[in-house]
Amino acid sequence: MQELDLIVRISAATLFVGLALGWLCAGKTRRLSWYFFVFTLGLVGFLAHNSFDPELRIGGSAGTVFDILSGTVALYLWLFGSALFDDEFRIGPVEGAVSAVWITLALSDRGYLHPRFSDLGLSWLLIMIGFGMVIHLIYRIARDWRGDLIAGRRRLRSVVATGLVLLLFVDLTIDIVFGLHWKPGGLTILQNLAILLGGTGFAAHVLRFDSSRLGVSDQSAVSPPADKRHAELLARTERLMTEEKAYLDPDITFAQFAAKAGATEASVRAIINTHLGYGHFRAFLNAYRLQHAKNRLADVAFADEKIMTIALDSGFASIASFNRAFDAAEGQSPSQFRARQLSGQFGASANTVKSEA
Repeated sequence: MQELDLIVRISAATLFVGLALGWLCAGKTRRLSWYFFVFTLGLVGFLAHNSFDPELRIGGSAGTVFDILSGTVALYLWLFGSALFDDEFRIGPVEGAVSAVWITLALSDRGYLHPRFSDLGLSWLLIMIGFGMVIHLIYRIARDWRGDLIAGRRRLRSVVATGLVLLLFVDLTIDIVFGLHWKPGGLTILQNLAILLGGTGFAAHVLRFDSSRLGVSDQSAVSPPADKRHAELLARTERLMTEEKAYLDPDITFAQFAAKAGATEASVRAIINTHLGYGHFRAFLNAYRLQHAKNRLADVAFADEKIMTIALDSGFASIASFNRAFDAAEGQSPSQFRARQLSGQFGASANTVKSEA
């Protein structure tokens, strides 16, 4: 039993570390690969301590480091899962606050901030927060499944990623039902074996599908339509955006868009992803919405219009989603963009007046 425990844990840790380093060295989807690398560190910490035999757990200073990392694995799974299935995901105020609370509670529960904190039962609070993160991640996976335009990533939503989430969910449930210190040999080996099998499946998917296609599509690598039928669908799709301005509807769904295009959802996904280079329907809509908003922000005629009004008139459902998308695309806030654009125009107008005078 001890030999099997060691083999499974070492194999799982080696697999994830190798995949994480290989993904980083590949130089593609750097943002996503860093999320996975940090998640891997937490997972390795968990594997180092998840043994029924205390003698098989790493001790000393290294053991302390692994113990701290182990307390972050649920948090990093939540962040990596969010980034994996949302090209526009960034750590915002909410994610930052949840991360700060989680890390503080995890360190306190283990007695690293003060020994007396370890007796406060903070583990149960962490379990409740962990459940919340699991439910939130499942919700995000299900909510955006239909609009995901990358076929391999859509399959990944329902297979490997959901399996990892369910693994965490089962682990948290066991803690609640049987207690935090219930660690029979069979259970810990099954947990570690599930991590090994899940990692193997994820590695096979990445190696087969190409990790660069798990993130944002490369719009410089789009291909032309293969035949007349595809060319006609591409033209209808572009016409819906440029002439009918379907993106101005904040509530439009992918199913509604496909119906307007008069084609199956699978065909429209292929057109937008393969021929226009977008990885998600929301990213496709937001590209047009942002351009519409930028035109307004740079127009002197709309200089007195509120940014919120411009955001809503451009198809965004809220000012918060507009600000996030704008900052991610432009690296500046809408107000900064407007100030720079209009200052140049007003300066040019002033110079014209002076020259005429």
